[in-house]
Amino acid sequence: MAIPISGPTTITEPGEYELVNDINGTIEIASNDVTLNGNGYTVIASSASEPAIKAYSISNLEVYNVRCINSKHGIYVSTSSDISIRDSIVQGNSRFGIYIYYSDNIDMSNITANNNGLSENGVGIMVQVTDSCKIDSVFANANYGGIYVSESPNTIITNVTSSENETGITFFLTKNTCLVSDCILNNNIRGIEILYSNYITIKNTTTSYNGYGIEMVSSSYCVIDNLIANENTEAGIDIWWNSTDNTIKSSTFINNSSGILFGYNPGNTLIYNNYFSNNVNVSFYNTNNSYTWNIEKTPGKNIVGGPYIGGNYWGSPDGTGFSDLAEDSDGDGIADEPYIIDSQNIDYYPLVKVPEVIEI
Repeated sequence: MAIPISGPTTITEPGEYELVNDINGTIEIASNDVTLNGNGYTVIASSASEPAIKAYSISNLEVYNVRCINSKHGIYVSTSSDISIRDSIVQGNSRFGIYIYYSDNIDMSNITANNNGLSENGVGIMVQVTDSCKIDSVFANANYGGIYVSESPNTIITNVTSSENETGITFFLTKNTCLVSDCILNNNIRGIEILYSNYITIKNTTTSYNGYGIEMVSSSYCVIDNLIANENTEAGIDIWWNSTDNTIKSSTFINNSSGILFGYNPGNTLIYNNYFSNNVNVSFYNTNNSYTWNIEKTPGKNIVGGPYIGGNYWGSPDGTGFSDLAEDSDGDGIADEPYIIDSQNIDYYPLVKVPEVIEI
């Protein structure tokens, strides 16, 4: 039977605990092997400098079904391992909704993080100097920032909806194998921001109606696969400074101010099997580098349904783009002529649409 908690307390023994009412004050967890069921009740720290729930130097903690609001942080976990936070709401906290610091093996799921960090430029969920963190099924709305991952390798973010934030998801100084998959980042200033980070994979994700769908600064060895980046007011993807050896493939860019923007001479980028239909598909700012716009012609279904993968589809909203009008005399779905972006940037296997064959 769970041990009832009716007021601010420090948990010093392993066991199962449950809230029996709303609490004005902090719950501190100072023991390993604790389960805390919030029963849907609300915890508000009594001091503006304190979190609602905090845990230091522990392992094997599960917190669920609790509302942590209007505190410094909703939930603060430091130097701990094997932590599960689920089915909870963090809202209106001045710095971070959830703050994970210097910890490992973290699992967060079914979290609503709204209106956090507005007075202190914080975020809904902050993961800092932490290894192996999973974030799934999070709704992050109207925070200063949605989710921020700093110096935290092996972070996996899935099924997140992040909107009306300064940035939906940020990676900063994170250097090893992180994944964003099946997420929706809409109506932010920046959908996803990758700063001084390497080996980030973004796939099966939508970043639309932002200022920038994705902004990448001095980041390398990243892969963007099956992205939908539409209706962004600045660019679908913005790549700056020393970013190099990145790949953008099998993605759709429609009605952005610019499909892809390169600024200040980033290094080689491989861009292939993408669909572009913007007034400006590619733009360059203080950049004179060349980039790779195709792979060798390879059998396989391409992004517009043709039989070969090679370069990109270069369309236009008014239907007069290169690929919209290009000739394909042998019907292989590759234009007869290369597409010349400028003298240094050429797509040698631009795609065209192959007429559908209807069998009778």
